[in-house]
Amino acid sequence: MVATRLLTHCMIEEICNSFSEILVMCPQCDKRCTFWRLNETCDSAKSSSIYENPDTVFFTIFMGLWATVFLEIWKRYQTSLALRWDLTEEEGDPIRPEYEARCTSNKLNIITMVIQQLVGSVSGQETASECPYAL
Repeated sequence: MVATRLLTHCMIEEICNSFSEILVMCPQCDKRCTFWRLNETCDSAKSSSIYENPDTVFFTIFMGLWATVFLEIWKRYQTSLALRWDLTEEEGDPIRPEYEARCTSNKLNIITMVIQQLVGSVSGQETASECPYAL
């Protein structure tokens, strides 16, 4: 990593030194392009060295890991505050009043031993599948 940093630093110095004012470069295209001096690219070489170095890769990995850890810690903290202040909501969707009004009769569920309200079917027989929630 130090070697690449020195190499980048040496390349920038070669581009920006006083010798590069004398060094004339060939045109970049075939038509209407003129000759140019190497030191004209000094500013762009300095600015590109910020993004084009190995430290950027490590910084990117660090920021990705840091963001993930920070969000997980924040979720835990938020959940602990919600529990401490009793702001937890019930799981699932609330039962709508229209649906609850349709549940007119009760029946003991022999598996759970809980009384469930049932909706009367058209034939008069009560089925638990039409009103499965225990209210």
